[in-house]
Amino acid sequence: MRVAVAVSALAMAVAGVVAGVGVSAQESPYVGRWNITGTGPDVRKVYFLDVKQVGDTLEALFLDRGGHATPVAWIKVENGELQWQYGGGGETLPKPSCGPLYRAKLEGGKLIGQHETPGVPCPAPPRPAGAAPAAPRPMPAPATVKWVGVRQPTFPPSN
Repeated sequence: MRVAVAVSALAMAVAGVVAGVGVSAQESPYVGRWNITGTGPDVRKVYFLDVKQVGDTLEALFLDRGGHATPVAWIKVENGELQWQYGGGGETLPKPSCGPLYRAKLEGGKLIGQHETPGVPCPAPPRPAGAAPAAPRPMPAPATVKWVGVRQPTFPPSN
């Protein structure tokens, strides 16, 4: 009887170790869907960020005040701070690393962050052969936009 109990205990321990082998790294606290609103003079600016974790890598979709959410050029957590750059090029991946650098930290369950505008200029899209060069756009004055993100609410299924 003692042997059977010992063998059962050993089998359960081995099963627990084997089951734990496939467990991935701990999920980042930044994973989720964030509704972001500017603060102070930027209260009318709204954004959306959808962060997902694939293995040890973060991926995100970002909506910069209009259109629809598209993939970011890159996103990472460095020294406890979430950082990403939206980039140019629409939905084409890989995207160039350009535009504002967004930075945020979790404080009281909220995403508290800011970005500097206009950021690193994005490369101009290719022009058709023989087309006249585009007139350079004037660069806006640098500004800091501060914002707060809250997790998007989740609702139970209705049926």
